[in-house]
Amino acid sequence: MVTAIFPVKGQPPHIGHILTIVSIYGDYDKIIVHVLEEPGKYYKEDDFLIPSQEVVDLFKNIFKYMPKIEILRDKFSLRDKTSFDDLPLFDVIVTGNKDFEKDMKIKKPFRYVPRSMIHGFDISGRLMRKLMRSKGNESNGISLKK
Repeated sequence: MVTAIFPVKGQPPHIGHILTIVSIYGDYDKIIVHVLEEPGKYYKEDDFLIPSQEVVDLFKNIFKYMPKIEILRDKFSLRDKTSFDDLPLFDVIVTGNKDFEKDMKIKKPFRYVPRSMIHGFDISGRLMRKLMRSKGNESNGISLKK
């Protein structure tokens, strides 16, 4: 049995997260979606727009008919952990963030999955937060990258 862990801030949860998780569903016997509870040293306070429990509840509702997916909320980023003892056992970290692995304190097998590509456009959490904060229909310098 091969278990993957998919770390996600989920601020906000968006279709890119969902599509990525669905795309790897057949590759693993179990997928743990690891939702970060609060900002760590890699994030700013204003990166968190939605309470983490709401993110967990949303993912639980979305994936309720996909029995291989478990949603877990954790206080610490996987990058900051010096031990994985408090987590369920997992074999590989799967993420759409190319830079995630370089900051890991504990090395674990790692798989990069290109994130958030929807119809050829890169839809990221950073872009989604900017769009949520923009007023009216102003783009505030926001552009979709193809």
